[in-house]
Amino acid sequence: MTDRNSTHSTLRERVVEHIFVGEALRTLWRHGVVDTEVLRSEFDAHGYDLVMARGRIVRHIQFKTGTARKPADVSVPMALAGKPCGCVIWIRVTAGLDMGPFLWFGGAPGESLPTIADYPPPLRATHNKEGERPPRPNHRLVPGSKFEELATIEDVLVRLFGEFRYDVTTCAPADLSQSEFGTCVTLVRDGGALEVDCEARLRRAAHLAIARRADAIVAVGAIKEVRPDYAKKVSGRSKVEFPSETPELGYVAVDKDHRGRHLSDRIVAQLLSATAGSVFATTDDQFMKRALKKAGFAERGQSWDRQRGALSLWWKD
Repeated sequence: MTDRNSTHSTLRERVVEHIFVGEALRTLWRHGVVDTEVLRSEFDAHGYDLVMARGRIVRHIQFKTGTARKPADVSVPMALAGKPCGCVIWIRVTAGLDMGPFLWFGGAPGESLPTIADYPPPLRATHNKEGERPPRPNHRLVPGSKFEELATIEDVLVRLFGEFRYDVTTCAPADLSQSEFGTCVTLVRDGGALEVDCEARLRRAAHLAIARRADAIVAVGAIKEVRPDYAKKVSGRSKVEFPSETPELGYVAVDKDHRGRHLSDRIVAQLLSATAGSVFATTDDQFMKRALKKAGFAERGQSWDRQRGALSLWWKD
């Protein structure tokens, strides 16, 4: 009986690629991550099959498949090394195209492919008219031992984009234990989101959004208590009229070891999902401005000076 893995290897790789993309996006979806882009190459001329991007991390991926437990040596195109964040994913497949384990060769998120220039070039699969198999100078043969085995597609996604497995929920301040609430206060204070009466103001928040990783709170944000007098001051300073009972979003802070993982975006989105009607925010922080803009806020009116910098009003209907 003809072995489909040999006669239809290209089809197998395309099917596995589609399955991988679907499973990857579903996994991210289940963890609340919905901002990943997928782009396909029309032809394999530049060393990659697929591009996956999240934020500033853009991964050029070459897929390899096989039925062995691990690859022996893997031919990797030199062009992939020229990409800013290239990687190779070798996937073991069964006869029914179930995937796993995954073998990974690449750098950390934002880093280029490890150097492959010193590895030997592979030989062409076919012979020339002299009966020889000439070398492929634009490829290098990377030993299978240089690939890292990963058990699940979650592990692969962490290698691609960094840690993403955070649980983001909404709660009232009173729902937290004393220790958990203390962690939130520390995050907000250390992040500079609130410096005066931090504990008391956070305690009076209408509700909080909390990001946890392995039960540890690593990010927080709040819909603040309604403060009509403060809202009137913001209205006067920005020269924008709005109802003084409008909810205010703020106190967004992320632990320094978990920054750069889109947690501010997810905190803001979680707060908005639990708040009806218009919302405003004020900030002088460029990262926060990007998060607000991404969530659909627009800057309104004029900015005004304070000791730390120029505050501006951001509004979302």
